[in-house]
Amino acid sequence: MVVSVAFNGRYAGGESKLDTVGYTGDLTIMAVESNLPDNFAGSAVIENLIIDGNTDGGGSSFGVGTTGILLQNVYNCLIRNVTIMNCEVGIKVKLTDGFWSHGNRFEHIRMINVKTGILFEGASNTDKYFSHTTIDDVRISLVQANSVGIMVGTGSNGFADLHGAFIKATVWMNATSHKGLVVNGSLRYSLVNFEVEHMDENVSPGQGMVVNSGASVKDNQNFLLTALWFRSKNRRLSVDNGADCDEGYITVFSRDM
Repeated sequence: MVVSVAFNGRYAGGESKLDTVGYTGDLTIMAVESNLPDNFAGSAVIENLIIDGNTDGGGSSFGVGTTGILLQNVYNCLIRNVTIMNCEVGIKVKLTDGFWSHGNRFEHIRMINVKTGILFEGASNTDKYFSHTTIDDVRISLVQANSVGIMVGTGSNGFADLHGAFIKATVWMNATSHKGLVVNGSLRYSLVNFEVEHMDENVSPGQGMVVNSGASVKDNQNFLLTALWFRSKNRRLSVDNGADCDEGYITVFSRDM
């Protein structure tokens, strides 16, 4: 059964990161009620919890298909002081029906063993606006193969405009197939301080940031990409030939083993 949070409600643990909301049979563990189109003043809060998507009761496996928190057509939600673990998607911000999802805040969040940490998923050229999102002190540990820390848009069409955002996040990886930040849509007019660390010197590094064909990364206020322990320069920042990217305005700081 999905734990539903009202658009103007609060769901909180009694003490920070001691109370657990676990998988109970529904692949979406928690979901916030939409406050669109008539309840913009609504501001749901989720805080002080552990969310565990483990589906076998053992506490260590990967919950295939699970989403820790779903925000579908949600504006102005605050998620803070939360640990999300063993989920296919930690936080999914999704749009349908011509709506948008502005002003959401994700603060002081730890993710462990997630296939995708934060996913922005639009549906069309009109259902794709995620402006003024704040991602502050979010730390993501990738374990599964082909995992991604933050993904802006899915598929070749992207369908996600993340504009006017504030991003301060760290992704830890230990496999060649891992990716820190993947942009399929648009990341513009934002302030970004993104750190990615490759944690296993015996394994070829993954990719710190990937800008795919058709994606746009430009006009940002400031963009610092810190890529630690990546021996290969092109693994720190990878920009496809079909991307529209102001690569020269992304400051890449690196330190190799």
